[in-house]
Amino acid sequence: MLQNPSILFFNCLGSYFYSIVEYMGKPGKKHALLYYLCGYKIIYKRLILDEVKEKYADNPWGYQPVSIIDTKNQPISINNDFFTYLYNTHNIIVKKIDMVGQEGLVDYIIRNNGKYCFNICHVDEYYIVNSLKFYMKKHNRHYLLVKHADPQKRMIEIIDSEKNNTYTVMFEELSQAFYQSIFRRKAYYQVDCSAFEDKVDRQLILQTYFSTSPSCAYLLPFMEDMEEKLATGYGDSQYYYRGYHYTVLSKIIPMVQMRNHLFADDKHMDAVKLTHDLSVEWRDLSNFMLYKINRNDYTFVSLRKKLDRIYVKERELEELLNSLL
Repeated sequence: MLQNPSILFFNCLGSYFYSIVEYMGKPGKKHALLYYLCGYKIIYKRLILDEVKEKYADNPWGYQPVSIIDTKNQPISINNDFFTYLYNTHNIIVKKIDMVGQEGLVDYIIRNNGKYCFNICHVDEYYIVNSLKFYMKKHNRHYLLVKHADPQKRMIEIIDSEKNNTYTVMFEELSQAFYQSIFRRKAYYQVDCSAFEDKVDRQLILQTYFSTSPSCAYLLPFMEDMEEKLATGYGDSQYYYRGYHYTVLSKIIPMVQMRNHLFADDKHMDAVKLTHDLSVEWRDLSNFMLYKINRNDYTFVSLRKKLDRIYVKERELEELLNSLL
């Protein structure tokens, strides 16, 4: 059954493709899309707050000082390169339709609504009733994945990367969020998985992974950034804390999980244990940060010990992997 994303794969749009591959994949291979990341690496980049606010306004999603980049120092993006990878590796055909000036979004969805065909829509959350933070309060760009369309009831079951469960919207609500969005983009994706395959070559992935010279050099400056913003009364600690949580959730955890699966069956048991332990610790940190956010506790002191322990293990793993080259 198609489920809400188990991993925030770079952003909401990427997460829906992760859900689709997870749904289509065979047991033991449902995580296969993570291997797209094997040619990328994580870096730290100090952000200029004015530039971030100009692009993202007050949305803390914009404050993520850790990026995923390729060998040409280009940041990861859900673009044509990604769609080409989906086709070459999984026989998934993605058709992006620019609906500016075109009516009939719901008709497109109904026609493309099938067991192995999926629909993703760009929306403005200002018009989505279930978007409690934004509904009739703030405009915010987002994507939604259609799980099922019911023409008789004029309802659509939605998968939302910001929710743990699906919810339903009326045809009119989705059309309003799509067409009345203040954002110019009117992107609609049709995803055809009718010829799905898993053609992942694990040996090639390992070679590609090591070719990027994986390093945890990003981690210490990331921790220093957190300490500067959260422990010194630098400014809006809630804003920064949420941004750091998004960073861990959408940038670090996918890379760590990819690494964990990559070495899960490796003959070097120390690497197996360390990659597994770190995937657990990063996930625990993310959950702990969410717990603190819900308690309005945005202090750094509660994170320090966890981050120090992670840093020591990341350095140990880096040294171990370098010795295997």
